[in-house]
Amino acid sequence: MSSWFSSSAQAPPPQEGMSPGVEKALAFLILAMIGRLLKHRFSAPQLAGVQRLIMDATLPCTIFKALCAVSLDVELLRWPLLGVAFVIVQLAAAAVASKLFFADTIRQQTARYQLATAAPGLSAFVFIKEFVGDAYAGPAALFDLPYKLYLVLVLPFLLGVPAPSMSKLVTDPLNVSILGGLAIAFTKTPYASLGALGQAASLLAGAQTPILFVLIGAKVKLSGATPAVCLALLMLRHAACYVYVA
Repeated sequence: MSSWFSSSAQAPPPQEGMSPGVEKALAFLILAMIGRLLKHRFSAPQLAGVQRLIMDATLPCTIFKALCAVSLDVELLRWPLLGVAFVIVQLAAAAVASKLFFADTIRQQTARYQLATAAPGLSAFVFIKEFVGDAYAGPAALFDLPYKLYLVLVLPFLLGVPAPSMSKLVTDPLNVSILGGLAIAFTKTPYASLGALGQAASLLAGAQTPILFVLIGAKVKLSGATPAVCLALLMLRHAACYVYVA
């Protein structure tokens, strides 16, 4: 009797959808396109204010939340040690790339110092958070710590400009987030016990990605020779860095 109601045709197999990584990358591209469309509605000071919001609020909260979950042990020291090695490799790679691309000394020095710097808060951290996982944002901050020390202590000396004061370094939101997150991890305080403070940090950390990609779309400049020159220099630098990652 049941054969009268059953169908002999088999149901089609479910179609595989887009991979989560590709879908997330396309979502980021859409956010950047939205920023591009809204570019004319923002002035340069307003975009600078949005960038400062990322560096002083959303990124520190991301780092703080990730560091609260790490377990302090000897293996954690490998990240700043790898960061020191990365700084040295970046300086060497920037020197090679600048000499290959420019002939005059002034442009070589400018390119060397510019290529040897990075802005992980506006580039690497968000991809680590979204594609690798929130838990790795904390080790990434420790990895970047030697680079930050290079930028605030060594680079001003090389450029002949005064270094930031100690009070400015102590009150810097990124440094405060690193010290605060390590203190929470050291005392083994559960993140949930932070109450409203933890919820506020989570909300700001979650807002980092959409704000960042809208800002990228609003600030990107595709006209003139500058994008081509920057792309060529970055490709040369990354080619020189392959020795490090091999």
